[in-house]
Amino acid sequence: MAYKIKLKIRKTSSTISAPVPIMLGILNLPNEEEAKEALWKYFAPVKETQKATTHDKQWLQSIVDWTPEGGLPLSEMAKWFKLAEHVSQIDEEKEKQFTFSQFQADLIWSRITNDKFKMLRLDVAFLEFIKEFQAVTGRHFEQEEPPEPKEKEV
Repeated sequence: MAYKIKLKIRKTSSTISAPVPIMLGILNLPNEEEAKEALWKYFAPVKETQKATTHDKQWLQSIVDWTPEGGLPLSEMAKWFKLAEHVSQIDEEKEKQFTFSQFQADLIWSRITNDKFKMLRLDVAFLEFIKEFQAVTGRHFEQEEPPEPKEKEV
């Protein structure tokens, strides 16, 4: 059985944080102009690197590329070769259908449900991608609230 999911460019919920000591140092500068300049200097690199969107390829890539601490034997990695190649060919500038096999869906699901697979924070774009993956494959997390039963029409 093959599955198809539309890979999308989604708005990200990325945030920027700054250590309090750095912010206090900037806010305690002698004059407002120096403080403004220091704030600009601190946050300016974000202008070059931070996007307001992310392509679903990023999520697939992070799932495919993940290895637990200590790594994996090559024989275990071999299962991922075809999917990794397929994911690497995705054009991040376009939204398009992505087809994956039952075997690949099982690989992805086993990885994202692995207790060692961790995310530092939950990005809304990642959540949307996972929900679509679940809808396409019919899977859900054991700890997840089950979907509401559909009401029967009379």
